[in-house]
Amino acid sequence: NPSDRRYMQKLISTAKEILGYQIVLFTTDFGYEKFLRRGSFPGGSIYTVGDTCKKPGVTFRAQHGMNERGKSPNMCSEIYTGWMTRWGEDSTMHVTAKDLAQRVEDLLKRNSSFALYMAHGGSNFGFWSGAAGTNATDFQPMITSYDYSAPIAENGHHGVDINKEDKFIALRRVLERHWNPVSDGSSRIPAEPDHIQSTALFKGKSVKLSRKASL
Repeated sequence: NPSDRRYMQKLISTAKEILGYQIVLFTTDFGYEKFLRRGSFPGGSIYTVGDTCKKPGVTFRAQHGMNERGKSPNMCSEIYTGWMTRWGEDSTMHVTAKDLAQRVEDLLKRNSSFALYMAHGGSNFGFWSGAAGTNATDFQPMITSYDYSAPIAENGHHGVDINKEDKFIALRRVLERHWNPVSDGSSRIPAEPDHIQSTALFKGKSVKLSRKASL
């Protein structure tokens, strides 16, 4: 769509005018060429990266085809550690600890950077949770919890998968294998901090919800 491209070019130029021309702006789309070309521009005006990265070789080849030569470090913008949960769905725990650890392992073997989405689960309060879907019949509201089956759960504990395997430990083991000693000579990744003790607000009591509203 020509209007979309003009709009994106305007966003790029405005951001650089305000923030400076040394910043790195990037776009992220599903990690295949046809999606990257729909959501970004070839060349050096913006850094194009892909997400999901189930096939990192395919994603990075598509990425290198969009960016300037020599200015396309391997980057997976989003490794999905789980998924969001909508009303009526059972769970987001379909990404196992084993699968997540293997994806990170594959990227580290390629000397790639990556971001975990989400690394830490959270909460959506009020109507901030929003809704999602792929079409009109599939569009459903999200639940309040955004635990996401992340390696660090909503309550700060270790996240687990549907098999009760620890995602935090699985990732930590991968990172330890690829850890490069830092300047102080440490040969191990930092120790896990002490967990903050949770406080139960209604311990031993049930809470009755009496009000409701139609969505």
